[in-house]
Amino acid sequence: MGVSYTGTIPAPWIAQAVFEFDPQNQKFIAGEVARPINSSEKQGSLPKITRKSTMAQNAGLQRAPGANYQRGDFGTGGTPFECIDHGYEHKIPVETEALYRSIMQAQVVGGRTVKGELFAGREKRIADLLFDIATWTGASLFTDYHAAPWDAAASDVRGQVAAAKEYVRANTGLEANALICSQKQVTNLTMVNTAISGLLTGITVATPDAVLAVLAPILGLKYIFAGKAVYNSGNEADTTATVTDIWDEDLAMVCRVAETDDPSEPCIARIINWDAMGPGTDIDFNLYFEPQTKSTIVQGDLYEDEVVVDKYLGHLMEVDPTS
Repeated sequence: MGVSYTGTIPAPWIAQAVFEFDPQNQKFIAGEVARPINSSEKQGSLPKITRKSTMAQNAGLQRAPGANYQRGDFGTGGTPFECIDHGYEHKIPVETEALYRSIMQAQVVGGRTVKGELFAGREKRIADLLFDIATWTGASLFTDYHAAPWDAAASDVRGQVAAAKEYVRANTGLEANALICSQKQVTNLTMVNTAISGLLTGITVATPDAVLAVLAPILGLKYIFAGKAVYNSGNEADTTATVTDIWDEDLAMVCRVAETDDPSEPCIARIINWDAMGPGTDIDFNLYFEPQTKSTIVQGDLYEDEVVVDKYLGHLMEVDPTS
């Protein structure tokens, strides 16, 4: 007997069941490079304390007895945002659910598919936001290293990363803590570039995350985020998928990422979730029954926006010869 619903009902148990699920075994990094924060408003302005207001104006703060103190204020600015609903549904015919009931929970599998679609979409939006040569332009924000690419054995990658870190420090007074790049570039660093791979000789690592943990301090950073996810860039009518990397292999960014949920923390980017329409930084799952197709529909939503908080906290590099 089929499942019957008179309307859409929340399904938080699906969210719980797929919370740790990594769709297609892909390591999505959007939520790490642009750490999500919640907003009670759908749109507005993300308050931020301006860099000028927190940077020392001069080195001399001497005052005579009874004289006024030199004074500053927060000088708050704002980054506009508007949270938009990103939604996806998965249809499960009652016949399919009955056929596979003994070996799987069809609704959980549907939830995993929904999560994969929504998180891949988020990943693509963050990749396009950060790997944008129209935003990062000028010598202090972008360097072209295509003549000394990371897939060349003798390229001075450590020097390139150090130069990018210095640009961030000179622009903001803050230290970069992360490298964002494609998985292909991590492979180039560990297998092709002799200056880097030579430092890894004799080090046994068991997982991809362990490789990044060893590589990060070699480059003078705390984190390396390797974009591994792919998507189908073909048309709906195509009979086969056009598998395309989400993160551009030609580019890499040295930047400062957020490490807390404090919205005043200086960082390169944030994902802003409208928490009035769901559980906040996770997906809002619902179920309803579609009688004309005799199917249960698993529905998921992410109400969010993705914003660059301070572009000067990042330095973009071209690290692979363009075709």
